[in-house]
Amino acid sequence: MSRSFMAAFSAFAIKCAGYKKKVADPERREKYIEKLRKNNEKPFKAPPYFYKSKPEKHIEKGVELFYFNKGKERKIIYLHGGAYCEQPLLPHFSFCDTISYKTDSEIILPVYKKSPEYTFEATYDFLDGFYRELLKSTAAENIIFMGDSSGGGLALAFCEYLNEKGLPMPKKLILLSPWVDISMDTPFKKEFDTVDPSLQHGFLKKAGENWAGSTDVHDYRLSPIYYDKLGELPPMTVYYGTYEAFIDDGRRFKEKCESERAKLDYREYEKMNHCFPIYPIPEAKKAQKEIIEIITKINGKKKKGR
Repeated sequence: MSRSFMAAFSAFAIKCAGYKKKVADPERREKYIEKLRKNNEKPFKAPPYFYKSKPEKHIEKGVELFYFNKGKERKIIYLHGGAYCEQPLLPHFSFCDTISYKTDSEIILPVYKKSPEYTFEATYDFLDGFYRELLKSTAAENIIFMGDSSGGGLALAFCEYLNEKGLPMPKKLILLSPWVDISMDTPFKKEFDTVDPSLQHGFLKKAGENWAGSTDVHDYRLSPIYYDKLGELPPMTVYYGTYEAFIDDGRRFKEKCESERAKLDYREYEKMNHCFPIYPIPEAKKAQKEIIEIITKINGKKKKGR
C-alpha cells in the first residue's frame, strides 16, 4: 500500500526541519527544553486560521482554555500532544475546529501546565476540579475525551484516574497515537530512524522524567498501559500509523486490552506517521470522517457541509 504524495511530503518536511536531530544531542536537548520553559510562561494565542467554530479563550484557575462551538450539549475535552512540554500547534486547532463544526459539538482545549516547570500533578489537580465542575451541568454520557500523542496518553490516564476515584467516566475516548508508556522501556527499532521524522527516544525519555517528577514513570497516571482495570473503561477508539515509533507500544496496549476484555476499537494505518489524523493530508481526511461518524453515532446529528 502506497501513501499519498502529501503524506510523504509532510514527513519529508518535518525531517528537513531538523527537529529530531536537534533533540537527539543531550546538550542541545537541554537548551531546547529550557527554551520551551521560557516560552510556556507567555500568554498563549490561538494560531491564525479561518475558523468555523469560533474558538473563545477563557482562563480558569490559571489555565488557558479554548472553547470551540461553546454552548453545545455534547462536550469533547481535547488534550493536545507535545511531549508534555510543548504548546499546541496550528494542526491541533484546525483539527478541533473541523471536528467541532462537523459534529456540532463543543470542544474544550486546555493549554495545560507543562514540564519542566510543572509535573503531571499540577495538571491532574486542574483537570480534577474542571471535570467535577463540568459534571454539575453536563451528564457524563455527553462527554468525550480526545487527545493526541502525550495528550492522548493523558486523556486515557485521567480516565483511569476517574475510575479509581469512583467518578462518572466519559462516554467515549478517541486517541490519536497515544503515548501510553513514558518509561520508554521499549527501544525504538532501527527502521524508525528513517521512517519516523519526529519521535526521538532520548528526548522522550527525558521529557517523561520531567513530567513525572519524583513519581515512578510506571505509575498508571503517567503510563496508562500499566493500569490493571482496562476492562472497566469506556469504549476506546485508537489510531496509530505503522511509520511511527510508538507503534510497538500501541500494539502492546492492544494486546493488553484484549487480554482484559477492554472495549477497544484499534485502527492501524499503513505507512502513516505519528498523529497523522490532525495533518492536512488525504489519509487524515479519511480518519477524520471516521472520527466524525463515531462521535455522531453516540448521540445527535452531525452538521453537514464544509
